[in-house]
Amino acid sequence: MLFFALALVFIGVLAILSIGKNLAQISSLLRSDYEYSVTMRDPILQDDYYQFEAGISYSLSRESQTSLNAEILMQTGDSLYTTSVDWNAEQLSKYGVAISDGMARRYGLKLGDLLYSKHIVDGTIHEYTIEQILPEVSNIKSFARNSFSEGLIIMGYDDQYAENIVHTTRVYTKTPIDQLSSSASDMPVNIVYRTDEIAVVVRTLTPYLLAFLLLSIMASYGAVYFTNREVRHNMKRLIMLGFDKESLDSSYFTRIYSVCLPAIAVAFLLSIIAAFISGFSFMEGIYFLIAAVIEIVTVFIAVNGCRKRLWR
Repeated sequence: MLFFALALVFIGVLAILSIGKNLAQISSLLRSDYEYSVTMRDPILQDDYYQFEAGISYSLSRESQTSLNAEILMQTGDSLYTTSVDWNAEQLSKYGVAISDGMARRYGLKLGDLLYSKHIVDGTIHEYTIEQILPEVSNIKSFARNSFSEGLIIMGYDDQYAENIVHTTRVYTKTPIDQLSSSASDMPVNIVYRTDEIAVVVRTLTPYLLAFLLLSIMASYGAVYFTNREVRHNMKRLIMLGFDKESLDSSYFTRIYSVCLPAIAVAFLLSIIAAFISGFSFMEGIYFLIAAVIEIVTVFIAVNGCRKRLWR
């Protein structure tokens, strides 16, 4: 039982490391309530962020020559950030930043830590305090520029940037697009629907998800198969000695289930604990629950198949 449980825990931990970020992204998107995001010239004062083409970057130290590969957004001065966007940051200070959870975990960052950025307007390297850790964010940059980023950094409103650097505004809204277009001073572009974001993440996730579920099925079947080999000789000997086949069947089922089902339960609990330690998301819980159900079904199917071969 121990080996089987450890195998399932290993598969679960491997899944967390490989697809945990994608599952967290889906959780964040499902908790959000905006319909789409769009690029505009001016903010509409709710769930808006400035995005710059000026190459703003952040690093882990003042002397570092390597920048964090992050999508950079800046809060506007007047927007009212709502729960429509799950990863919205509360109002930040001028030299405060919020970073997405995946980036925080990747670099071991926590609240109060400092990031460094050379201010494009005044040329000074400033310290920026991490004021918030945000839920995992879908890869905004991949939609906007067909490229990859490790996470998101949101800057507090800086009037020097807003007044001196060319920028557009990223708006998250559920206002009908025709109504938004008629009220805006320019035509909205780069429309990305939340459902499309979810679809992209799901497409990325699916091959890995199927692979880990297949590994779970193989581990469950293997546990039944090897347990069956252990008891097969004794079962056949007992039937030859005249023991009732129905009673032996009951004993056989009890033996297999007493090994496999507790192992699945232990693996499920340990996987949930590991997920909590690494940063738990709702979809990770759903994944482990689905995996456990599939493992139990696999055990029941494998037990019945092995039992039929047992009496041949």
